[in-house]
Amino acid sequence: MPTQGERALLRLGRALTLLAVVILLFVIAGAALLFRQQLLIGNQLEQMQTVSKQTEQALTMAGHIADSAKKSADTMTDIERAYLLLDASASALPKTVASGTPMRLAFKNYGKTPATLHAVSGRYFYSAGPPTRLSAPQTNLAVPLVVTDGGAAGPYDIPLDINDSDLARASRGDGSVVAQAVLVYADVMGESHQTDVCFAYQFKTGQFETCAAVGLDTHD
Repeated sequence: MPTQGERALLRLGRALTLLAVVILLFVIAGAALLFRQQLLIGNQLEQMQTVSKQTEQALTMAGHIADSAKKSADTMTDIERAYLLLDASASALPKTVASGTPMRLAFKNYGKTPATLHAVSGRYFYSAGPPTRLSAPQTNLAVPLVVTDGGAAGPYDIPLDINDSDLARASRGDGSVVAQAVLVYADVMGESHQTDVCFAYQFKTGQFETCAAVGLDTHD
């Protein structure tokens, strides 16, 4: 029969075992709670990453839409804007180079909206070297001229500015006789544009040809 001390040790052992079981249960419960919290945090991080990715995609799509809208607006503006260009049917290029015979140049608005003409300048002269671009004045019209779509600007008669010795040099191929004009105008949006035309007389063929080879026939 166990003694009183042995019974006390037995009770103590049982109590310690029970305490160990309780502690183990707390540890298991804590581990389960921690695991659940980690799962929740992982799910939240995954959701946040998904939302972030969706937001990034939405911003990218919005940027593409904005770019497309701008390109469409720019294209529409280019289609509908005014274009003041040379009107070949209303212009008259002399068959020969002679004093008293001017160069007649006319322009037409080939666009779909009116143009506001601010400046016109021209010269018909002897050029010792390759022709250069004619400087356009900012404005030389007291009152800007509105040219409706399909409307005309001009014709403008540009007198020949050359003496006999320069004319003789040009006929020998020493220099050239050049006719140039420049127009400065604005479209309905207020954007400024410029048209340059240039012709050089070819004595060998007896006719004027454009200066496109040297980049002097341009418009924007």
